[in-house]
Amino acid sequence: MSDKTFVLDTNVIINNPLCFNKFDGNDVVIPLVVLEEIDGFKKGEGSRSANARTASRFLDDLRKVGSLHKGVVMEGGGTLCVWPESPDVTFTKTANSQQNDNILLQSVIDNANKYENLILVTEDINLRIRADVFDVPAEGYQNSRAEDLSFYSEVHKFIIPDARMDKLNKDKVIKVFETPEIAETCYQNECVVVSGASTGSPTLARVGSYDLSKVRTDREIYSIRGLNKEQHFALDLLMDPEVSLVVIPGPAGCGKTLLSLAAGLQQTVESGNKYRRMLISRPVVPMGKDIGFLPGELEDKLDPWMAPIYDNMDHLHNGPKTGKEALEYYKMDGTLEIGALNFIRGRSFTDTYVLIDEVQNLSPHEVKTIVTRAGKGTKIVMTGDPDQIDNPYLDHYSNGISYLIDRMRGQEMFGHVTLLKGERSPLAETAAKIL
Repeated sequence: MSDKTFVLDTNVIINNPLCFNKFDGNDVVIPLVVLEEIDGFKKGEGSRSANARTASRFLDDLRKVGSLHKGVVMEGGGTLCVWPESPDVTFTKTANSQQNDNILLQSVIDNANKYENLILVTEDINLRIRADVFDVPAEGYQNSRAEDLSFYSEVHKFIIPDARMDKLNKDKVIKVFETPEIAETCYQNECVVVSGASTGSPTLARVGSYDLSKVRTDREIYSIRGLNKEQHFALDLLMDPEVSLVVIPGPAGCGKTLLSLAAGLQQTVESGNKYRRMLISRPVVPMGKDIGFLPGELEDKLDPWMAPIYDNMDHLHNGPKTGKEALEYYKMDGTLEIGALNFIRGRSFTDTYVLIDEVQNLSPHEVKTIVTRAGKGTKIVMTGDPDQIDNPYLDHYSNGISYLIDRMRGQEMFGHVTLLKGERSPLAETAAKIL
């Protein structure tokens, strides 16, 4: 018999339809009301519908092995069973979604005396709070949460011998094993600040497998330059073809989208042509109340969500066309594609610069789906602000951008830097700090 029994909410399964085997061999329970909600999500074209269908197929395969009512042993250990609906829902019934939460919570309460360690797993923060009121243990889905964010925005600073500092400034590179304090402390592609023992002049550098390379601060990309050390770090990662996955978190106005867009245009439509085309997308998650159905074709529906991209293109583009008109021109010649994340499953991108904005509103499973679309010669850039999450089932630890940095750090093809300073305007920077 397992040590714990986890009761799964619908949002856990929708975010990761194969989560059932991720509970370290413990038992898993799905209340009938959760199955009904999953069934309601099955029809559609988006990732949520696809995940609902995947989960349903997984459960159907288990049903062929044994009785879901009694419990079926899973490959990873532990059993999975389905609870029938609680016969007595004592909570106040309001909206339909609220009613389903009440039924779920009632089911856990009714079965608590049958299990020694019964834990409700839900990404709904308010439901976890309500569970605590009734003394029901509840937690988020731990397998999709970042374990450690202490490294998140930290930029290490090191003091090295003057001779090595002089060599780094002269040759632009030194052997990383000559600076053991850096080699033993830092991850692959981590950006650091180094200074000589007797000279206080700092130098920006990036840690490699075998070397410590100096970061250029005179780089001009699509008519813009870095304005602070973090932006210089970001441009260095964005322009390196060996780093195929770059994550740039940061607050509003720090330049994360502008830099990523400029680097993509520079390497796609300007000199070099490192990539055959550029794909831009953002999750369709509204801030505040949803405006409802949008008329028109797919591009018309995406247009309001792409307004921030058009604004950044206005800043970059100097010609007679507006930023939106310039992007439309690139779309016409096949260089640029603006796509919906809902339809990215099953696609494969080769020789493509992929820019995904507002990644804090994506679940870890959605982020995995996007990254695994990368074919040969593709670079994926993800930006977002974990402090501006509009998805009700994600938080600072469970959103896609935090999860990605936590799990990918140290990989040879991965790099990240957190932009800290707002450069949009003095007003925007002041508002971000004090409001």
